Amino acid sequence: MLTVGKAGIITLQAEANVNAVKESAVSLNRQRRLR
Repeated sequence: MLTVGKAGIITLQAEANVNAVKESAVSLNRQRRLR
């Protein structure tokens, strides 16, 4: 896993960003429901 190229690292960062966006969207929906 340490010998992953720059492209692999970029894809991992992209996936992490997508997951963060999904989690933030879910949290926003939960807050809206609570209100």
